[in-house]
Formats: sequence, structure tokens, C-alpha cells
Amino acid sequence: MNQRLTTLPLLLTFLLASSMLLISCQPAPSGEAKTASGSEAHKTSSADQLQGTWKLLAAKWNADTKQYADNIMYKIYTQHRFATIFFDPATNAFSGGGGGTYTVTGNQVTEHIEYFSFDTTAVGSAQTFHFNIKDGIFHKSGALNTQKYPNYQIHEFYERAEPGIGTLREKHP
Repeated sequence: MNQRLTTLPLLLTFLLASSMLLISCQPAPSGEAKTASGSEAHKTSSADQLQGTWKLLAAKWNADTKQYADNIMYKIYTQHRFATIFFDPATNAFSGGGGGTYTVTGNQVTEHIEYFSFDTTAVGSAQTFHFNIKDGIFHKSGALNTQKYPNYQIHEFYERAEPGIGTLREKHP
């Protein structure tokens, strides 16, 4: 019995040291990177930054520039899905919408359109746009390419209306 009591602390120390060694050998989880000094630092991915609700401030669609003071357009990105909602607050009317899934590669977002009330020819297509988020402004640009709108140039500027869970990871484990 006495021999068991003396080997128990050694066994626990060995298990603790082994666990720490195994954990330190694991690659950094997605979204984290090693710094030059070798320590781990949190890095928010572009997809995480995109998540949340965005309100359209201004847009240039082909040659038509619009400021959005009267009508409201929201773009909502969750972890894998997006939705676009158009609303006229003067008439309390829903104007239209679209959505589907999306993927992010670097500063490119590809929207896989499952529904779009303004252009049903877009349904089933994948539309890729460049995006940039700076100082709380989300800028999306590129060309919408559908049967109804071939090579339709867009520049959209949104402000964050509500953060997504991806932006809150530092505050919530």
C-alpha cells in the first residue's frame, strides 16, 4: 500500500507532462497562426470578419449610383449561408431578397445562389466578388454574370449592423 502511494504522484506527474507535450505538438487550429517568435497568436480569418449583418450605405450598379437613405438593404452572412433582404420602410413593404451558401478564399467571396427574387436566371449560379473590410466598412465589388444581367458591374458599401459569432471568438470560447 505504501509503495502505491509513492508511485501515484510520479504517475500523475508523468501523465501531466505527457499531455502537455502532446498538446504542444498539435498544429495551430484554423484561424490561428504562429508568430515569428513561435508563440501562438489569434488571427481572425476573412470569413470570420464577413459574418454578421451588414446594412447597405451606397452602391454603384453599372452606371447607376445609389445612396440608401430611403430603402433598406441588409446582407447577412452566417457561418456558411448568406441572405440579402430589401425593405421599404416608408411603405412597410418587403421589396425582395436572395440567398444561398457562400465560400471565402482570401479576399474573394463566392455566393452560390439558391433564390433571388430580382433575377431568377441567377438561381443555381456561383457569383464571385472581391471584398475588403476596413474601418468597419465592407466593400464588395465585381461583376454579376447572369442571363438577365451579363457582366453587371457592382460596387457595394456596407456598414456593420450586427456582428457575427466569428467576430466574437475572442470574447466567447
